Amino acid sequence: IALMKDQVDGLHKISIPATFINSSISLAETTLRLEAVKAGQYKLLYIAPERFYSPEFMAALKEIKVSLFAVDEAHCISEWGHNFRPEYLKIPHYRNDFKIPQVLLLTATATEKVANDMCEKLNISAENLVRTGFYRKNLRIQVTPVSDNKKIDLLIHRIKQNPAAPTIVYVTVQQ
Repeated sequence: IALMKDQVDGLHKISIPATFINSSISLAETTLRLEAVKAGQYKLLYIAPERFYSPEFMAALKEIKVSLFAVDEAHCISEWGHNFRPEYLKIPHYRNDFKIPQVLLLTATATEKVANDMCEKLNISAENLVRTGFYRKNLRIQVTPVSDNKKIDLLIHRIKQNPAAPTIVYVTVQQ
């Protein structure tokens, strides 16, 4: 939910009309946004696959011409994926049901087996598969073994060194 909002906010900053529909908005707001999508006011609509379980959403989608169906975390389409989600299995059917001409599958974690399964399920030829590798020059991973009694102090010190830097802290135990 937060990622959808963040992406839509970023698109608005560069004047790309986008919106999202998820559980953070009311039914009335959902209806307003769907009407705006139908009217062509938005070029991008972010939803979770679970949204397809809504008969109201499905009815509204039948009135919208979708030119591209982009699926993030597409490895979830594959039963071989590391975090398989059954609701993703219906995505190929939705593409066919709504006659969506193009599909874009995005994932950073698909093994060859998973990528082949994704392509097969959505009828994507191997020549249209693009692999860029895992290296990202804008990401840096730093691991520092530290005793339990010094963890918080070290974390605070590191964050104070560069407080504006985007940071993700992974922990092994949650208290």
